[in-house]
Amino acid sequence: INFHLSSQTQQFETASNSLYSAVFLITLMMAVIGGRIIPMFTANATQIPARSRRLWLDRVALFAVWLVVVVFFLQLQSWIPDYLLAIMLLIAACLTALRCACWRFFTTLSHPLLWSLHLSYWCIPLGLSLLAYHYALGFVSINDALHTLTVGGMGGLILSMMSRVSLGHTGRPIIASSKMKVAFICMFVAGFVRVLMFTVFQGSLLALWLSIFFWVFAYSLFLYQYIPILFAQSKG
Repeated sequence: INFHLSSQTQQFETASNSLYSAVFLITLMMAVIGGRIIPMFTANATQIPARSRRLWLDRVALFAVWLVVVVFFLQLQSWIPDYLLAIMLLIAACLTALRCACWRFFTTLSHPLLWSLHLSYWCIPLGLSLLAYHYALGFVSINDALHTLTVGGMGGLILSMMSRVSLGHTGRPIIASSKMKVAFICMFVAGFVRVLMFTVFQGSLLALWLSIFFWVFAYSLFLYQYIPILFAQSKG
């Protein structure tokens, strides 16, 4: 609401801050929920016992992300020196990456419904790192950094979770079809093209349209695969 009201009154800086706050708030939700379900799904599917949770790491990592949310939600970034913002973002990125590293990603390579979740979650520390790079050196635009969180993180996690729970909640085997394997790859290609190619080629429209194509194609494959499943009678 604040974004639209600010846009209507031509308060564009406030509108942008509202947008950034929403992205970081959703990122915090991804960090919390993903941190609970991804290790559990990994242990259940691979039959490899999950490592004992490092509660201190979970709490410190989430607190670091929460601080980022507070700074942008209260629009404090203009009052904080850029180098301090960069340090704060880098700490949040490193702690989140360390948390991810405990979840045994390499045991999931034969399970597309798992590695897609892991890679999507890794977009959180990557996006925070790029934001730190933006505030430290300015070589990456804030929009490109945020698209790591939105295209790769949000888009990937939503696609992966919908694919998994749609199978489980309709009593079907939790196994990704060949179409969904392609969809997951397309989603990460979309994120790669939008962030890296768009940055390297300085706002190339080709990179933008390629990213849009791969993102839309990924979700189109999901609809093609899952609409019959969701409207069919449950097998469970």
